[in-house]
Amino acid sequence: MKRTLFLYACLMALPLFADKPNVIVIMADDMGWECVSAYRDLIAKYNYPKANPDEKDHYATPNIDRLAAGGMRFDHGYSQPICTPSRVQIMTGIYNQRNYVKFGLLDLKSKTFGHVMKSAGYKTCVVGKWQLMGDMEGPKNFGFDEYCLWQLTRRPARYPNVGMEVNGKEIDYPGKYGPDIASDYLCDFIERNKDKPFFGYYPMILPHWPFEPTPDSKDWDPKSKGWEGGGQTQKHPKYFREMVAYVDKIIGKIVAKVEKEGLTEKTLIIFTGDNGTAVSVTGVMNGRIIKGGKGSMPDAGNHVPFVVSWPGTIKAGQTTRAIVNFSDILPTIAEAGGAKVEHKIDGVSFLGHLKGGNPAREVSYCWYARNGGPKGQEFARTADWKLYPDGKFFNVYEDVLEKNSVSPGDLDTKTRAIRAKLQKELDRMKGTRTIFDLSKYQNPKANQAKVKQSPESVACEGKYAGHLQGVCRGTNGNFFWSFTQALVKTDTKGKVLKKIKVPDHHGDVCFAGGKIYCAVNFGAFNNPEGKSDNWVYVYDSKDLECLAKYPVPEVKHGAGGIAVKNGRFLVVGGLPEGVQENYVYEYDKEFNFKKRHVIKSGWTRLGIQAAAFAQGHWWFACYGSVLLKTTPDFNVVGKYNFNCGYGVLRGPNNKQLYCADGTTGKDGSDGNIKAVKVAKFDKLIIKE
Repeated sequence: MKRTLFLYACLMALPLFADKPNVIVIMADDMGWECVSAYRDLIAKYNYPKANPDEKDHYATPNIDRLAAGGMRFDHGYSQPICTPSRVQIMTGIYNQRNYVKFGLLDLKSKTFGHVMKSAGYKTCVVGKWQLMGDMEGPKNFGFDEYCLWQLTRRPARYPNVGMEVNGKEIDYPGKYGPDIASDYLCDFIERNKDKPFFGYYPMILPHWPFEPTPDSKDWDPKSKGWEGGGQTQKHPKYFREMVAYVDKIIGKIVAKVEKEGLTEKTLIIFTGDNGTAVSVTGVMNGRIIKGGKGSMPDAGNHVPFVVSWPGTIKAGQTTRAIVNFSDILPTIAEAGGAKVEHKIDGVSFLGHLKGGNPAREVSYCWYARNGGPKGQEFARTADWKLYPDGKFFNVYEDVLEKNSVSPGDLDTKTRAIRAKLQKELDRMKGTRTIFDLSKYQNPKANQAKVKQSPESVACEGKYAGHLQGVCRGTNGNFFWSFTQALVKTDTKGKVLKKIKVPDHHGDVCFAGGKIYCAVNFGAFNNPEGKSDNWVYVYDSKDLECLAKYPVPEVKHGAGGIAVKNGRFLVVGGLPEGVQENYVYEYDKEFNFKKRHVIKSGWTRLGIQAAAFAQGHWWFACYGSVLLKTTPDFNVVGKYNFNCGYGVLRGPNNKQLYCADGTTGKDGSDGNIKAVKVAKFDKLIIKE
């Protein structure tokens, strides 16, 4: 009897799902339309600067090109100028001025295409890059049954040795490539749901910076920790081309999976990009030079590839000048899947046009403010013409860089009508910005793990060779203790999480971009001749693996202390006895020497041992019992009789510093830090 009922239920479900196509929406990250070779002919119609005659195309995307050849290529697809605004718009179908709160956030009250498709009986999945807060439950709150995401609760490496969040768990993948993990999960989702309608949303990780080798690159290193921080993110745009090629490879993999499962004519695939190419990238396609315009309002900032494939439903080989924007995707896939859209949207379905009908949209509107707020930049446009609220009016084909606004007096009757239509759209949008109370959006469930509570004091577990040289703290609250011959990672209670032996001797430490930077000296410290051997060693904050070693020969009397602010590294250190000032050596993120600064400190015994920036000032802990406080440009505003030569760092709040100390015995040295109120130092001023 149960078997009979089960078969009956299955048969009853068949008509319900028989006409529902599967839907896959793929959105590349920072990949403008000029990166897709299917648009090669169109690019030559714009007045981009011409390349040298012998300059070859920078990009080839055969798999995306085949997708376009088998369906419809939209020549005028428009995103928002940057990532989060585009993600919010594509998922909700609503223009940003109505529901965009701030960067990195999707309002928890939002209704998305995940909700819409799920309500119509679809299995739903999102893979790739999230960047919208919400913690582990975020994707499910927005209508997705499954997820495999980067940047949901944390921000580890995104490419080699990626860390992902998968259905409620943080999972690290040693030796694996992030885009492979995400796309493999989507392919598995397709296979598991081939007998029922599914919706897969794939906001890709690629080809956003950091620009680095892919598994298909000659110099691919599966042991690399990636270039997520440390100033390398946009240093190697040469890899961007290889990353675009890998995007294309993944598209081919997904299409092949759909074909293998026999779902080709049952699956609607949309491929696009979330905004223009990064400004650090300049590409060549069909003899034209296109500089990336991400984050900007001209065409290069928001003109993206927009390809739709649905064999058997969409006639192959079509190219259309119909204008579409990201708000249109939600109503289009909803109509295709027979789903109801019960919230107010700005998008217009283009399903009818895919099936041979006329375009539904005549004008596209954009409101953009990266960080939210009451005011944003705006424009309204057709395929050819673009109007800004200040009256500037451009023919985009003839003036793609928007250098020469066309005067109303120079317009013919047809173009005046176009301008009037665009002005009407701008007028229609006046006063539609929703003002959000940002105090209601201080969500602790952000794109990173919550920082652990700051203690008043911590004692490092264990004893180590030498003595304590410095302490720093990572973004997740863990402490890093540098002893002369050991580097130790502890939690907020001082419990050891990881420890390694290091060469003698390591000095002070600082934290930046997921890495620990340590000042290292190998002899001749404080030598009057200035012949000490000085380095900065860089360690991964997760496993303390040594990532890099930079020589800093300019610190000629010995590297002792190190600190960082806004990517600006300072190395300080020893001095011969009797010198009446101290020196600060400034380096960039790659430890290229920039400048030597002089601190008119008066005499301090043998120089500086530790450094930090806190409460708007530099703090320099000297040998003995001297603590210096300077302005950001190194003017001394305080000299105190206080001993924290074993380490100084930002305290648990803006009124305190952590000051380090330790004891040394026959069995080694220990270390501890205590929070000290800055106001206390006023009673310890050294008068000279």
